[in-house]
Amino acid sequence: MEIITGYVGKPHVTSEQDRDVHIGMIGSGSYVLQTGKRMTAEISSNNEIKVRDGVLMHQGCAASIKKNTYDSLSIVNGSQGMKRIDLIVARYERNKNTGVESLTLKVLKGTPASANPATPAYTTGDIQAGDYIADMPMYKVTLDGINITKLEKQFQTVETNATLTQKVNVLNSTLTSAIRTKTYSMTLTANNYVPPFSMFGEGTIPDADIKKYGFPIAICVIQKSSAPGAAALRWHTGRSVWQYIVCSDQAETSVIVTFLKLN
Repeated sequence: MEIITGYVGKPHVTSEQDRDVHIGMIGSGSYVLQTGKRMTAEISSNNEIKVRDGVLMHQGCAASIKKNTYDSLSIVNGSQGMKRIDLIVARYERNKNTGVESLTLKVLKGTPASANPATPAYTTGDIQAGDYIADMPMYKVTLDGINITKLEKQFQTVETNATLTQKVNVLNSTLTSAIRTKTYSMTLTANNYVPPFSMFGEGTIPDADIKKYGFPIAICVIQKSSAPGAAALRWHTGRSVWQYIVCSDQAETSVIVTFLKLN
């Protein structure tokens, strides 16, 4: 065992250890965090894209653009009558000789075409596996002639833990209020073809209950003796109704249907 976040009298934390901590908390993918302007890009001119401040996490590797600043990226001139797609990536790079690492924005220039230009290929890479280059797609830049006509975000922005907790709480509250149950009483008839049970019956859920309570999602059967029976719930295509099929050992049986209504 080796301490990471602790003083041991000498520099000891490696970039690989730091990335592993980030991967354990956020994931092994590539994301932009909820910080600053979240690396929002804007078209400054037909030759310049500005990417605003924020923090990204690329396969556990963190990098930032300083708050209230931006990175300026040059776009090569387009050609009259031609279309082109450039790709802005955040490129992780490790020098093969020195081991020095960097993470910077880079423009990958596409190939001009009269129609349907292709998006440039990029290097996926695996930083923790030791790859020297790993690209994170950030923005796709579409040029028509000399004009930049479209700027499309390619990355995912992750939520903070506080926001996710709040959303889970809201979801739990919504689901709790959305779930309803209704009990249907029915009398079964003797049947020798449903062992280990001896009684069988079927029924349908009225359309009025579907409108009131929502979508049926579960079913259970309680016999008069409080012992459980067996039941199945299905959509009867031929009759266009929700049907339940019940087996038990007693004629008098209660069928409990659970409904879900989200609106």
